[in-house]
Amino acid sequence: MPDERVLLEELAASYGLLPRHTDGLGRPHDVGSETLLALLVALGAPVRRMEDVPAALAERRSAAAGRLVDPVVSWFQGEPPAFEVRLAPGEAEGPLHVTIELEDGRQVGSPIGTPPSGGPGPRTARVPFPPIPPGLHRLRCRTARRRAEARLIAAPRRAHPASGPTWGLAVALPSLRSARNLGRGDLADLRRLAAWAAGRGAGYVGVLPLLAAMDDEASPYRPASRLAWDEAFLPVDRLPELALAPSARALLASPGFAALRERQRRGALVDHAGVRSLVRSVLAPIAEAVWTAGGGAREEIERFRRLRPFAEAYARHRAGEGGDPRLDLYAQFAMERELSGFAPRGAGGAALLLDLPLGIHPRGFDAAFRPDLFVRGVRLGAPPDAFHVEGQSWDLPPWHPERSADEGHEHFALCLEHQMRFAGALRIDHVMGLFRQYWIPAGFPADEGAYLRFPGRDLTALATLLSHRHRCALVGEDLGTVPPEVRRTMELRGWARTYAFVLETRPPSPLPDPPPGSCAGLSTHDTATFAGFWSGADIARRLAGDPRRARLEIEARRRHCARLARILGAPAEKEAVLDRLLDWLSAGPAAIVLASLDDLCLDPEPLNVPGTALERPNWRKRTALTLEEIERDPVISARVGRLRRP
Repeated sequence: MPDERVLLEELAASYGLLPRHTDGLGRPHDVGSETLLALLVALGAPVRRMEDVPAALAERRSAAAGRLVDPVVSWFQGEPPAFEVRLAPGEAEGPLHVTIELEDGRQVGSPIGTPPSGGPGPRTARVPFPPIPPGLHRLRCRTARRRAEARLIAAPRRAHPASGPTWGLAVALPSLRSARNLGRGDLADLRRLAAWAAGRGAGYVGVLPLLAAMDDEASPYRPASRLAWDEAFLPVDRLPELALAPSARALLASPGFAALRERQRRGALVDHAGVRSLVRSVLAPIAEAVWTAGGGAREEIERFRRLRPFAEAYARHRAGEGGDPRLDLYAQFAMERELSGFAPRGAGGAALLLDLPLGIHPRGFDAAFRPDLFVRGVRLGAPPDAFHVEGQSWDLPPWHPERSADEGHEHFALCLEHQMRFAGALRIDHVMGLFRQYWIPAGFPADEGAYLRFPGRDLTALATLLSHRHRCALVGEDLGTVPPEVRRTMELRGWARTYAFVLETRPPSPLPDPPPGSCAGLSTHDTATFAGFWSGADIARRLAGDPRRARLEIEARRRHCARLARILGAPAEKEAVLDRLLDWLSAGPAAIVLASLDDLCLDPEPLNVPGTALERPNWRKRTALTLEEIERDPVISARVGRLRRP
């Protein structure tokens, strides 16, 4: 009898689970049998205990042998046009028929005759197919005994290129202060900031996810849905339909509303739920007026409803049992109209660089709308590393890779297109998640998870195809420990890598060059700002319980920063070093230099410190300067002037 653990590992591997991995500290981990069993249960394997493994493995082997072709076949232009079939004993002796139904309904293909003989046993054969254009096609094949169908993703060799070399301005939009918003930055503020940046040569304006949010959630990386927008970004005082709603105009002009708005704007921190409540109080009478008045506005929303069925489903979910979905349907329509007003790529303005999160909130719309796709009893996270020695659990439900493949990765395609319609570039957060994800069973500590392989080739092909369809460049967030295959694939497919100076600069290399064609900046929303790095505030925060070690590390940081200043030929002052770093990035090989507004303002306070949700108000800080101050500040103008690219 084979060892129980050997059979368990084979069963786990058949589902894509890796029985061992190396954590972020370089330590090897053999995944515990209890972890593998729990994750197999979550994936739908017919196991509950070790005694069930042999039968489950036999069933899995039988299912694999019975599959003529995988549910998704991906092909990149430039590769030999062929796919794999699994032929049963005797099946290789008969004809194989292959037909491809193209997206436009045309069909290509015919019987290709008998596959090359390989003997009477089961085997895998490479089957050619006729030349086809890029697109999402259907592949059908049959033998004398079986037939099968697959989605065929035919992708260009490389993603749509970024506009470059260029630069962009990055801002956490809710943090942006202005004289007219309700206490959170909105799309009118963003359009004004984008116009200011474009006037100084910016090709992009980058924002954190603008996706639908839970009322009690501050993080934009735990959205209620990746198929809907956060209505709190609507500039309710600028909506055209406001003219139809005298009660909404009266509300905006009322002393009571003005007092609430001022309280939100003067608060030390962003009150996401409070601002959302204010926005919805104005949207409700506007939406009511649109449906009552009829006419052009209502006709536009009806067209939108037909084009975006998920928007209506989200609106009904948000309204709840017996509620009125018209407010949220109108809000989704208005968000898309506002977003469509931003500069398209190549139009001379600053195009949007949007952001696709890795996951969704466990109590949000997507998890409720697609319970078949999202896996219960598991949460996404990361193994231990230097910053989180116990590992991380993000409380995000993962999606099931095999169920996603069975539907041709339709949901993932919808999530991509939801943002690509309006983006000049799309950042894929935690891009490694397209290749493998770290899953933690419910009730297990974060360091007792396991990696699960994802169909990286298929998902990369799909994103690459859609990037061309929507003329949207792709940026993969690949910071930290990432398997080599991820970066090789990104380079091969023309996806921009991510570079953050504060993560890369370290002895003995103070100025490591960004990768060619990357999206490079000084910091990210999850790191110290440049000013915080310069002062060592990130070290003091991380080592608050060990003052002696903190003092030593801060002294080492100061020596490092002094050496950096000497290399740059600058005085050892953060203002001078910042300016020289902007010069250095602008002269470098990155396709996009993405300058954070917080870095330009030398704000020492980070937006988010991962793993500190209970200790500090992450995602709620405000910008150091208001929008109006940014527009007239000569120091900020001079700094962005350094970002002009060759």
